[in-house]
Amino acid sequence: TYNTLRSVNSPEDTKAGRRRYCGVAPANSFFDLDTDENVRSYLGRDENGDRRKSTKVNVAIRETLAEHREDFQLLNAGIVIVAREAKVDDNSKPPKVTLHEPSIINGAQTQGVLVDFFSERQQDLNYPSVNFELIVTDDEELNGNISIARNYQNEVTNLSIYGRQGRFDELEAAIRKRDSSIQLKKRETDF
Repeated sequence: TYNTLRSVNSPEDTKAGRRRYCGVAPANSFFDLDTDENVRSYLGRDENGDRRKSTKVNVAIRETLAEHREDFQLLNAGIVIVAREAKVDDNSKPPKVTLHEPSIINGAQTQGVLVDFFSERQQDLNYPSVNFELIVTDDEELNGNISIARNYQNEVTNLSIYGRQGRFDELEAAIRKRDSSIQLKKRETDF
């Protein structure tokens, strides 16, 4: 099921015979999707289903659910799904899209934390909204390339995170009282 689903085809998508959608759906809509075409699966559990030590990303997702659930769709990048076919039914209540051979190719950590979080709180049915992108194509090579590309990213350093949070502002102001030419580096890309 979904709350919102919009077609976002580019001319290149149309020419290649693929479709793309962006949408928002309740978190439980993603609980049963496979991640077999993702470059990696959920890191919070091992192959036997036993819990592993949480990663920083998984801890952050869990904290967002616990402390800022109402902002989850803004604080989480969401989920990217590929499917061979999609049938949209806007007339059902709630509206739904039926997927043939779907796989999450980016967002396995989000899905895994959501499943664990709500499994531990079975009475809690206040599922947050989750942003998603759905790519409909049967091009296996493209699906692999999308999975790789969507999971490859540069780590943001603590310097940049703390700088964005304003943790150095007071220190910089105090230093600049002595020497106004001094400027603290607050992002890894500052020179």
